[in-house]
Amino acid sequence: MSQLNILEDLKSNIYLIAGDASPRKFYRYLNQKGKILVYCKKDKKKNLEKYVKVNNFLLNQKIRVPKTLNKAIKKNFIIIEDLGDKSLKSLLRKTNNTKLFNQIIDHLIKLQKVKIIKSIPKYSYAVLQKELNLFFDWYLPEFFNQKKIFKIRSEINKALKPFLLEINKQNNFFVHRDFHLENLIMTKKGIAMIDTQDAVIGHQAYDLASLIDDVRIRISEKEQNKIFQYYLKKNKQLDKNFI
Repeated sequence: MSQLNILEDLKSNIYLIAGDASPRKFYRYLNQKGKILVYCKKDKKKNLEKYVKVNNFLLNQKIRVPKTLNKAIKKNFIIIEDLGDKSLKSLLRKTNNTKLFNQIIDHLIKLQKVKIIKSIPKYSYAVLQKELNLFFDWYLPEFFNQKKIFKIRSEINKALKPFLLEINKQNNFFVHRDFHLENLIMTKKGIAMIDTQDAVIGHQAYDLASLIDDVRIRISEKEQNKIFQYYLKKNKQLDKNFI
């Protein structure tokens, strides 16, 4: 199949399903269970190549992620294992929240124990700074002119610099970088993850914070603290400054 007509050739056999905040599109097969076609023409190195590479690494570490069944990146697609659509967000409130979050924390701790490899990039000070700048670029223009934004940016960056430098010293853990309930799938073999292509080596609090302070769900401060305390209980050798 050519680069231009893969979707056209398969249009009677596949249907579009909900995707993520990336240029990738996800299709399930009408008559074939267990497979998803991932199509992407933009930034294929990140959205297809890195996705495959990170997933292969995690599978070797016994972390459940979609297996790559077919790879045709030059033709803009890969075919991956379909892990189903039972996201942990859909299980929230339908089951015991404490038990569910304890399972997630156990999974996170297992993830943070994987052996680090050089091919996964480190979270650098520059990358952290760039991500913080999204606040100034996307949010503040709704309220302030550029002169005011420049002043706010300078003040906040100055205040945060020592914290970022301290965080950057402790970048020694696998970080999913989008660790929330919609990217966690419950399978027969336990919790699995999707959307791994942005993974980096970073601080162990990053994914924990993504889980506890997820803006997509509403959980009480009491529940948040229970999750955090369970993480502390399961990690006896945390850095003294972690809390």
